[in-house]
Amino acid sequence: DGKLFSDLKFKDRKGVLTNLKESKILILITEEYEIEVNDYKEVCEDVISVNGTYKNCSNIISGTHKEIRTKEFWEEYNFEDLKAGEYKWRIEGKKNAHEKIDWIGSSFGKELTEWAWWDTDWTRKTLITITGNNGEIIFMNLSSSNLSSAQVDFDDIRFINSEEDTEFGYYLQNYTGSNSARFRVNTSGDTSFYIYSGNVEASSNSDIEDIYGTNLISFYSLDGISGSVLDELSEHNGTNSGATRGVTGKIGSAFDFDGG
Repeated sequence: DGKLFSDLKFKDRKGVLTNLKESKILILITEEYEIEVNDYKEVCEDVISVNGTYKNCSNIISGTHKEIRTKEFWEEYNFEDLKAGEYKWRIEGKKNAHEKIDWIGSSFGKELTEWAWWDTDWTRKTLITITGNNGEIIFMNLSSSNLSSAQVDFDDIRFINSEEDTEFGYYLQNYTGSNSARFRVNTSGDTSFYIYSGNVEASSNSDIEDIYGTNLISFYSLDGISGSVLDELSEHNGTNSGATRGVTGKIGSAFDFDGG
């Protein structure tokens, strides 16, 4: 026996505690009750008419018996102790239409943060665990098989810490159609975090300064195979002078310099 919940908190999309108007927890109660049911028997009598004799039958009450029925209804839960068993419950509350609010329940001294979503406009989250992350910036090569719910240009991808109260800065380096994308993510050294996807309305939050700071003048990934050498930060595009382009590098395509 024990409490279903000992506390209930609400957080906005920035992870800040907030209040939800008229919030309450409801439990589905199944209750048995007894009713008295009539017993019937058929009684017939002969009726004689000009066309002959026929039987006139009807059902009459011959007695009663008891039957057990069940009914279900929602009842407000007030943090009282419940008997051990399985329960169905729901949470109701009122918020402003523009607010993004999620709930975190507490039970037996543990906050059930895994039930909370950083933002419910995103329909899918995937837990990522990295072994041996000794730095802050990581490189991720994601494919559509990993993120089938993402937009074709991966604009809706977000990287959220394991507590789901902080969004990591990231840079979408490039993507190939809806097949794959390469990200650099500032995880601040965290080894576990979530990837959120599945929001058709989201626009990209990719920002190279979240990865390399605000003092960059130019940034060249050197993964183009033709044309100008593109500056991905500003407009300082360059011209290739003899390097072999499109060779296989540590991360995707690269330039091969002769070292001269």
